[in-house]
Amino acid sequence: MARLFSRLSRRHSSRNNNDTRPGLEAFVRTKAESGFDYVVLGHLHRPRLFEIDGTSCLVIGDWIDYFTYGLFLNGRLTLEKWPPGC
Repeated sequence: MARLFSRLSRRHSSRNNNDTRPGLEAFVRTKAESGFDYVVLGHLHRPRLFEIDGTSCLVIGDWIDYFTYGLFLNGRLTLEKWPPGC
């Protein structure tokens, strides 16, 4: 059912461009200026891990297509894929 709704929703969204959504970098920059070390975002579909002004930003992606999640361990934020090693 989730895959069906996902396919239907693509007709009405700019899903393929979600990782470059206008304002994403500006949002992370404002958080960096406020002293945040990490920003974690959901809802955007394409997974991405990047850094702006010393602030790490993780877009966790979606579970239907990418099977990605974030891991914070020993002060390090990483983008992981399930099953591990894929």
